[in-house]
Amino acid sequence: MFAAFTAQDPDQMVALTDPGVSVAGAPIAERTGRSDPYRGHEGIRDLVRDLAETWSEVHVAPQEYRPIGDAVLVIATLSAHSQAAMLTGSVAWVYRLHRRKVVSVEVFRCEADALASLT
Repeated sequence: MFAAFTAQDPDQMVALTDPGVSVAGAPIAERTGRSDPYRGHEGIRDLVRDLAETWSEVHVAPQEYRPIGDAVLVIATLSAHSQAAMLTGSVAWVYRLHRRKVVSVEVFRCEADALASLT
């Protein structure tokens, strides 16, 4: 999923996600101006389009995968660049899976916020 995200490949992301997938998170909303989660496969395509319009380059490097209950916490470094801005740092994702497909993704600014969402 991270390779597809970095490559901004909506077809690969759709192949890995459930038709009812939901993607939400403060870092995405701040940069794209969208407050509602991206929903379904069309939402995945909208997410990729919004990211491409916001950033000329996006790189994600997962550092740790941690199963917690029915979720997987992923700690990663993120760098994104555009002519107007640069974003770098550590971020956390909470992935929920069902039948080997991603059903939801929440993006957090830090590990502590992600862990708090799981309690």
